[in-house]
Amino acid sequence: MGVVKKQGIANSIWIYAGLILGYVNVGWIMAKILSTENFGLRSVLFQAGSFFSVVALVGMANVINRFFPSMREQKGHHGGIVAFIFSYWVVGILISAIVLHFTQTWVLAFYTEKSALIEEFYYFIIPFGASLALFEGLAAYCRALLKTTFPIFIRELAIRVYNLILLGLLYFNFIEFPEFLYLYLSGYILGAVALIIYLIKIGEFKIEWSHAFAWVPRLKEMIRFGFYTWFNNSMRMIVKTADVLMLGAMDLRYAGIYGLGSLIGNIVQVPSQSLRQIAAPLISRHFDDNNIKEIGVLYSKTCMVQLIAGLFLYLGIVLNLESLFTIWRSEFADAKIVIILLGGARLVAGSTGMNGRIIVESRYFRMNFVFNLIMGVMVIGTNAWLIPKYQIFGAALASAITITTISAMKVLFVYSKFGLQPFNGKTLVALGVGAVAFLIPYFIPHSGMMVLDVAIKSLLFAALYIFMMMQLRLSQEINGMVLNGIKKVKVLLRMEG
Repeated sequence: MGVVKKQGIANSIWIYAGLILGYVNVGWIMAKILSTENFGLRSVLFQAGSFFSVVALVGMANVINRFFPSMREQKGHHGGIVAFIFSYWVVGILISAIVLHFTQTWVLAFYTEKSALIEEFYYFIIPFGASLALFEGLAAYCRALLKTTFPIFIRELAIRVYNLILLGLLYFNFIEFPEFLYLYLSGYILGAVALIIYLIKIGEFKIEWSHAFAWVPRLKEMIRFGFYTWFNNSMRMIVKTADVLMLGAMDLRYAGIYGLGSLIGNIVQVPSQSLRQIAAPLISRHFDDNNIKEIGVLYSKTCMVQLIAGLFLYLGIVLNLESLFTIWRSEFADAKIVIILLGGARLVAGSTGMNGRIIVESRYFRMNFVFNLIMGVMVIGTNAWLIPKYQIFGAALASAITITTISAMKVLFVYSKFGLQPFNGKTLVALGVGAVAFLIPYFIPHSGMMVLDVAIKSLLFAALYIFMMMQLRLSQEINGMVLNGIKKVKVLLRMEG
């Protein structure tokens, strides 16, 4: 437990530091110094490469997580796992690259003359996606070795520092935009190389081709499991990328504006992402003990924590939208509706988020496949219907409808099978508290000074929200976290004194 705790603390530091730096890089610096079209091109290519990597991986990361323990320490080379990773990766990349090549005409025809820049960078999707896929495969190997900190440091922080340097070079005209984009998309190549060097250093990079066949007896089982997880991952990636990719087909500027809005709107899901990882093993343990009551308690508590934390972030962002958008060019104004709709949908998904983990850990885990299939079909269908009519607003509405509908379906499914649902009277009280804390500072007149407006409104909102939530004792966990934070501040002040 000491190793896990130590790595967990380090991982959290790198994740949150990288998160802040990522928003600074993309949401502030990049959105200011790139043209809207070039900003959209970056968004489209990044999403396309990310989707390519998921398709090419064919569930490799999940296969390693599931099957590595049975091969670990086998003759010092873990059953030739490194050779297996590279073999699996090469086959996936070759198949995906061939498909990308033969669909080039259709894809480029889909992207109209307004998005002609896509053609120039089309084939760079392959090395970018391939490097990202290799990085994820090697990162999964590191996780299986219980060496999680370095891969997270590289992905969450080091690559973003590299991107910040590139933005500086672009801003001071040392490089032009095409060079910037090639170097930017090459970041994961350097990341994969860094992981290889790290594995060599710790003595775990042993390519034993003759032993890679040790996996063959379980190959059928691995492929079946790999395709199952690959499909689920692909559907989730479609939900994440379809809106930007389909908007880019109309106009790269739309993709850029939408990309900025989704970047900010998705901040709301950060608390739920962290909490799901913590709660997953507890839910699994309670299912092993057939303790549905404890799952219900955990379900209710975690969803309340996610609602309170997510609502705080969502309302804080919406409260300051007008002031924050003075940072960007006026053409980014349409991103406001993206933030409101997508952030609201992420709030709904987060505050009901444990339903997904309950389904996955239960005997109904195959329903996760069904929900992901419905989600993929819905997001493509609603985007295809709404984007031609309403462009940026249509894409945001399509994603919001999909996310909210799937969340509701999962809540109903969990209730029908286990009699569990996360809502109670405190849910309405929390929403009421959020409304009151939001409306009071909302009507404060603007001073004309962006920093002052944001500071006054945010501090008043935070004070009202936290005070009312704590006085009403809506969540013991939230109250405990706030009180613990206050104690730490007091200790620091005494030390300073």
